Amino acid sequence: MGQVHAVGLNYESPVKPKTNQDPTFPANYGFEERGETRRERVMIATKDEMIAAKVPYKYRDFCAHKYIQFKACARSVYPIVIKCEHERHEWEECMFEDQTISRKEFEREQRLLLRKQRKERIAALKEERQKAFEDTAEAEH
Repeated sequence: MGQVHAVGLNYESPVKPKTNQDPTFPANYGFEERGETRRERVMIATKDEMIAAKVPYKYRDFCAHKYIQFKACARSVYPIVIKCEHERHEWEECMFEDQTISRKEFEREQRLLLRKQRKERIAALKEERQKAFEDTAEAEH
């Protein structure tokens, strides 16, 4: 979710992860060796809360709870919305963090795809060399 923000960061890479699909690697891939686990992100605002607050679809993400707080504050002090600057800042900060996490996930997926491609290439070369070695060994006998 949200990997679309990171599409422009691929820097001429030969492998480009698909941003409209789920990641191809497990979330804890690479963390098992160190005995660590990655925390799964959880939506704080429920679907019913977002519908009740009339949150637009483009804002129904991991920061929807901050958006709901900001809009509630803006409605309560309507003519002077500047009083809700703190809530707006928290919402924008959450959005920035969400985009940063999305970019990091995109780059992680890209690195893992490159690693997989490199391992497959090395395995193919080893197999090719082994076959060539066996052919020369048979030719000598």
